[in-house]
Amino acid sequence: MKGEKIEMNKIIEGYEFDMNKSKKLIKEEENNEKQKNILEREIKNLKKELNIVNSLNEKIKGEKLLLQEKIQEKNKKINTKKDKIKANNISVVEKDEIPLPIELKDKKIQNEKKSTIQLKIKKDIINR
Repeated sequence: MKGEKIEMNKIIEGYEFDMNKSKKLIKEEENNEKQKNILEREIKNLKKELNIVNSLNEKIKGEKLLLQEKIQEKNKKINTKKDKIKANNISVVEKDEIPLPIELKDKKIQNEKKSTIQLKIKKDIINR
């Protein structure tokens, strides 16, 4: 009887050990499943963000190309205007129709002339 009791206790302990192990494994699997779900949601969110970023990059590239084309068109217009102006300048030079440059006068010179004119007027008034 004692031998049977000991064997029964061993069987019960083994069963309890197996039950505890299986409970731990079940909890670990549940935790793993939860973590897996969390990671899958995060992956989905990251994929959405990546798609958004990729579409924005495509839009930016398209806008960049449009701007480059506009810049090239404006540069062409500017170059044609420059060429026209150069051609007009050349024709003016050939015709000798270049107006003489207006000399810029210093303020000092202008002031001196004013003062000399005023002095001449005073001198004329005194002489009369």
